[in-house]
Amino acid sequence: MWGSPRRSRSDIVNSAELAAAVLPRTRFRDGFAIDEVDALIERCVEALRACEQGRPSPIAPEEIVRAQFRHVRFREAYDADAVDDLLDSVVARLRELQPDRAASVPQPSSAPTSEQLAKARRFTIGMRVVTVVAVLVAAAMFLWKLLGT
Repeated sequence: MWGSPRRSRSDIVNSAELAAAVLPRTRFRDGFAIDEVDALIERCVEALRACEQGRPSPIAPEEIVRAQFRHVRFREAYDADAVDDLLDSVVARLRELQPDRAASVPQPSSAPTSEQLAKARRFTIGMRVVTVVAVLVAAAMFLWKLLGT
């Protein structure tokens, strides 16, 4: 379905060009799973088509940026760099077509909240308790085996 030389950001101008884009394939190097990439690119074609028709995009550029694909080796896969370049151009184009949406999407805060910190502390304490209990059980089993038989 997809598969030719790499395209630069300025190459992807509309949905028809994205639908006709061909990505290079690889077999013996790490690459991205073809079916997963194809599914996302089809959604991107729909998003570009919607923007071209004046409708809101069904997929946010941030969703494309966060997309992750299965890594494949020793089977046919898409070249990871080419996929990244193509998706970067799609994200740039979607942001051009919907600048107001890009500005209205709240950016996630990188600083953890106090609730997240408290949850992390509780988790850490719980893991320490589990570790201590596991060590005590192992020691008891060792002593039982050593002294019991």
